[in-house]
Amino acid sequence: MQLAPIYRAPTGYLRLPLTNTAFFFRHEGKRLPESELRALYNMHEFLSSLSIICSRLQKNLSEFKADSWVGVNLSELFLDAQTYFLFVQQFLEDLALVVRLSFPPAKRAGLRPEFMKLMKRLLPEMPTDHPLKIFLNEQMEYFERLKHIRDDICHGTAFDKQRKSQFPDFVKFLSAAGGKSVFAEGRDLRGYLADSIRRVLSLACLIDDYVRENL
Repeated sequence: MQLAPIYRAPTGYLRLPLTNTAFFFRHEGKRLPESELRALYNMHEFLSSLSIICSRLQKNLSEFKADSWVGVNLSELFLDAQTYFLFVQQFLEDLALVVRLSFPPAKRAGLRPEFMKLMKRLLPEMPTDHPLKIFLNEQMEYFERLKHIRDDICHGTAFDKQRKSQFPDFVKFLSAAGGKSVFAEGRDLRGYLADSIRRVLSLACLIDDYVRENL
């Protein structure tokens, strides 16, 4: 599945997934639990927050030169990269809440709100040719690895849990940021982040379509 057509409108502009979701819920007369309304509100904040994080990352990554890294704020870059993983994983959990809210109460009660568990639970129910199912079948392992990086940032000790990917220490991080080594299973840090953003935006747009279908 090609990602660019998913997250771009026919005019070439980026789509704004789930930014009007609260309106559609109200239009359908759904009574929304206060405890889950925050997930809907977070949809409005995601793209603007992502653009801020990405502009900061891009600023520092562009300062890497072949003969000098003097212009790079290394501490800021290290912090912002960690922020990206923490922020995106929270967004995925909010996406799961929005999907869950789009179902009737009887079905919602039997659905776990965690992103990975919810997606695996819903996959068998989707038609074989459903775009979201095709995407998740291709990308589920990637999002599992992304969660493991986030978990590694939050919980440095694995407590016997096997993680498929880890966030590197400061020295290895700088090597990947400077294009000298790979980051996680991707290319260098810049290549990994660019690819990650495409996947996250594509997922958000496909879930936007799926939620509207449910409503």
